[in-house]
Amino acid sequence: MKKLYTLIAAVAISGTAMAQEAYLYRTYESAPAVPTATETITDTLIAPPQCASPDLALYGATTGGYLSGTNGYGDKEKGMLIFPSQAYKIENVYALIAAKEHVVSGNIHAYIYPVDTAAGTIGAVAGTSAPVAVTSIDTANLGWTAFNFTNGPIVSGAFIMTIQVDNGGDTIGIVTSSVAAACGGGQMFDKLADDSWANTATRWGGADVWMWMMADVDNNISTEENILDRQSARAFPNPANDNINITYHINGNSEVVISVMDIQGRVIMTQTENQVEGRQFVEMNTSALSAGTYFYSVQSGSDVMSGKFVVRH
Repeated sequence: MKKLYTLIAAVAISGTAMAQEAYLYRTYESAPAVPTATETITDTLIAPPQCASPDLALYGATTGGYLSGTNGYGDKEKGMLIFPSQAYKIENVYALIAAKEHVVSGNIHAYIYPVDTAAGTIGAVAGTSAPVAVTSIDTANLGWTAFNFTNGPIVSGAFIMTIQVDNGGDTIGIVTSSVAAACGGGQMFDKLADDSWANTATRWGGADVWMWMMADVDNNISTEENILDRQSARAFPNPANDNINITYHINGNSEVVISVMDIQGRVIMTQTENQVEGRQFVEMNTSALSAGTYFYSVQSGSDVMSGKFVVRH
C-alpha cells in the first residue's frame, strides 16, 4: 500500500491504493489542430496541450482499462487543473477520445469544478455539459469530441475540467502526451471511485502526462469589480533558481496574501503585503526549495488568482 496525495493547487487530501502501473497501448502520429464540431469556433481556446513534442499516446493499466480512463480501480473522471488568466464563461470542453468500451447505450458528460487555492478546497460541480452518447464517439478517426455547456459556468480562478470516463456501463480512454515527455506539469488528476481526488503523476509512479482537453470559452467577461486584475499575474524567472518574482496589478488599496504550495498541496511559504493600487512586484526566496513544480496564489479578500512555476538549481 502506498500513500496518495491529492494535488489540486493547495488541496491536500490523502488516501491509499495498491501500487499502479501503466504501459503504452497505442501511439498516434498526429491529431486535429482545432476541434472538429458542428459549430464554428470563434472564441478563445484555453488549455491546449503544453508539450513541445508531446507524442500522442494511450496508456493501458496493468489492472485493466486505461491510465486516462476508468482502469481497474473504477475511476470516475479524468481531467486537468487550469489556471485562467482572466474570467471566462465555459461554452464547450473538447477531448481526444481514442478508445471506448460500449456495454450499454449510455451517455457521458464533462464537468467544471472551482478550486479555492487559498483554502485548499475543491468546490461542488459548477457546470455539467449536455450528454454525449458513447455510441456517437468516433475513436477510429481520432477527432475531437465536443461537450456543450448550455448555460456555461463562469470561472475566475483555478478550476478543474473533467470528462466522465465511466458511467456504470460504458468506459472510454482519452489521449495524453507521452510519459517520456514528462510535460504534464502535475496538472492531470483522477476522480476516484470514492469521489476523492488523486494527482495522476503521483498515483501512477511519475507518469506526468498532459491530457488532450481544451475549453472553448467566452472571454468577454467583466472583471472591473475585482481588486485583483486577473490578466496581470506573472512569475519570473520561470524556471527560478534562488528567487522568484511574482508580479500582478491591483485595482485598489488592499492587503494581499501571497502563498506558495508544493506538489503535495502544502503551503510552504506565505507573505502578507499592504499594497496601494497599481503594479506590484513581490520577491520570494526559493533557494531552500527542492527542484520541482510549485504553485502560487495571490489573495485579496475573497478574490484569488493562481499560477505555477518551476524551481531548478
